[in-house]
Amino acid sequence: MNAKHLIAALTIFTAAGAAFAADAPDAPATPAAAAATTVAAVSATQVAAPDATSRVNFPSARFVASERSREEVRAEAVAAVRNHQSTLSAQLELAK
Repeated sequence: MNAKHLIAALTIFTAAGAAFAADAPDAPATPAAAAATTVAAVSATQVAAPDATSRVNFPSARFVASERSREEVRAEAVAAVRNHQSTLSAQLELAK
């Protein structure tokens, strides 16, 4: 009985694997062919909609010059570390 179940399970898995493999697209023969296909697709997209590549789905990084010096920021960080209170001690202070 166990052998029958094992053979049936292997047959089902093989058939399912073959069905999924039939749906997979054919891969290019070489990496150079894949790169050429990608370049052609990007070029076609840029010709069809030249501004589409400028509208991406992530924010652009904007760097703003700081008005404070590095020493001022460091002094503020050192003061914050010196005056740090744990959450429990801050809550106990508020409970007084």
